[in-house]
Amino acid sequence: MKLKPAFRRFLKRPLGRLLSSRDAVTLFQSTREDLTATVGDVTTLLFLSHFVPSISIVDFQVQRKPIEVRLAKKLRALKSVSFKCKNPAGTISTGAQKAVKAAVSAAVSGRPAVIFVDGEEDLLLLPLLLAVPEGSLLFYGQPNKGVVAVRATKAKKKRVRELFKKCFE
Repeated sequence: MKLKPAFRRFLKRPLGRLLSSRDAVTLFQSTREDLTATVGDVTTLLFLSHFVPSISIVDFQVQRKPIEVRLAKKLRALKSVSFKCKNPAGTISTGAQKAVKAAVSAAVSGRPAVIFVDGEEDLLLLPLLLAVPEGSLLFYGQPNKGVVAVRATKAKKKRVRELFKKCFE
C-alpha cells in the first residue's frame, strides 16, 4: 500500500494525545499490565531506560538520518523476539504487515517483540493499531514536539480503517 502524496501532511497530525517525554514515561509505567508498543527509535530508546515495551518497531534512523552506533547497539540488544521486514518510505509493505501481525501474536502470548525495519517505520503505527487488542497503548514520536500516546479503541480502529481507504492506494 502506498500513501497518496496529497495525504502525507494530513497524516502528520497526532492520532492521540501529545505528551512530554516525562509524561509519556509516567503513562507508560502506569499501564504495565496492558500491551504497550513503541514506534520509532527515539521513542523506543526513551522507554527502554525504564523497561521493555511489549512491541517495538525501529528502523535505526531519526528524521531519515542514521542513529549513533551506540544507540543502534542498544536497540539490537533488546531481549525480545525479533522480526525483520522491508518497508520503503511512504508505504506499508505486505512484509511489514506480516511482521506486525507476528509481533502482536508474540506479545499477546507474553513474549516481547521487536521489528527491525529496513526502510521507514513511521506508517507502521497504522497496521499496528489495527492488530493490537483493544486497550493496548501505543507510543510514537512527534518530531520536535514530544510523544503521542494512542489507546487502541473501537473508535480509533475505525478511524484508521477510514484513513486506509482515504489515504492509500
